[in-house]
Amino acid sequence: MRDEAFDKARLRMFVQRLPIPSAVLDGSGRFLLKNDAYTTAVESQSFTSDGVSIAREAGAQDYATIESRVQSVGGMSVPLAFADTYLVVFPGKFPPYQVYLEEAFKRFQSALLLIDAAGTILNANTAFGEWFQITDRAVGQNVHEVFKDLPDEQAPVPERLIDGFEVRDEPFIWMRDGKALHLTRDSYVLGGPGGARLIAFKEVGRYVNIDEKVLRADRLATIGQMAAGTAHEIRNPLTSLRGFLQLLQMSLAERQMDKEYGYVQLMLKEITRINALVDQFLLLGKPRDIRFQKIRLPQVVGEIVPVLESEAMLHDIVIHNDVREPLPLVIGDSELVKQVIINIVKNAIEAIEQDGTITLSASVDPGSQVLILDIHDTGPGIPPYMIDRIFDPFFTTKSDGTGLGLSVCQRIVQDLGGQIRVLCKGYGTNVQILLPYVRDEGDVVQSD
Repeated sequence: MRDEAFDKARLRMFVQRLPIPSAVLDGSGRFLLKNDAYTTAVESQSFTSDGVSIAREAGAQDYATIESRVQSVGGMSVPLAFADTYLVVFPGKFPPYQVYLEEAFKRFQSALLLIDAAGTILNANTAFGEWFQITDRAVGQNVHEVFKDLPDEQAPVPERLIDGFEVRDEPFIWMRDGKALHLTRDSYVLGGPGGARLIAFKEVGRYVNIDEKVLRADRLATIGQMAAGTAHEIRNPLTSLRGFLQLLQMSLAERQMDKEYGYVQLMLKEITRINALVDQFLLLGKPRDIRFQKIRLPQVVGEIVPVLESEAMLHDIVIHNDVREPLPLVIGDSELVKQVIINIVKNAIEAIEQDGTITLSASVDPGSQVLILDIHDTGPGIPPYMIDRIFDPFFTTKSDGTGLGLSVCQRIVQDLGGQIRVLCKGYGTNVQILLPYVRDEGDVVQSD
């Protein structure tokens, strides 16, 4: 009896450890033991209705009938040494992990598509449906029919992949809602040449943006190092040149040599321009002595708008200042904020050229706890292919521009813990400066 009890304990352990649905029945069909895999398969409805009925009709018939039923649903039965006892297993027909694999396929973050050798869609996960805008009804259709309006190499599954050609990390760009989705594409042949093809797409757009930001930061750092090492070496000879040219200018004026006087005046103007360029170099490179304090944006804007209006009037441009209280206090340096606003408004004046408006307004985003300063102009706007480059050092569309103005603005705003964005849809440009604010007692926060 002790040996029989020991054998039953070992049988119970053996059945429980089997990775496939398994059970022990007596001759009447009554369950003596079921493993977790069997229970999971029944609960998840992996069995057919016949398979479930085995569990529901235990003891209702003799074992011969049960054995026939087991075989009909792909199971196997093995007689055991115990009297009138049988082990029933379902080898690979209803494995519980099949349910898990199906769910993993559907929920996988990458876009997955399974097709046969003829290109018929066998399955597609949720990500594929969202990225390529297809529904479950596409299953059973040929990929050529689903993407029939696209040239072969612009389609997600070109003919060469259907033919069994395998690729790894192949770059692929898919246009979705007018925006480029940067992907890499892998393809796998499953089960031999006549088997299925699995095509997987991974999104790499966010990594591309990170790489661009890192490269931009590296360029700014390099410019800063150059500026620190060469600024004084450039300024010293320029100072000498300026001094002697001013003496020469006085002499030419006394002799009434107006033509030569104009040449010298032009040279002094260019020297001033070089000095301004060196100053911008230094602004990009050297650490700033930022005096963080709580400032009122309406007051800061109100102090500089009169200065900007005088220049705007020369071009028949009207500046509307709609930055009004009540607004929360902004954390920053008022002088640096003024520098950024002046630079952006001057850019807007140059873009409009003649007869237009520039509007300054403010709103609050309580969720991100930032105050948003909008500077909108009625100029011609920025072409979409230039938007991503306008903050690059030395990139400019002006014949006499340095290409450092917006780079300096971006660096200042980032040093203040904020963000600068440029939006352009059709006519005009909208520059947004996002600065963190603090909630103090008595401060009023209003949003759009």
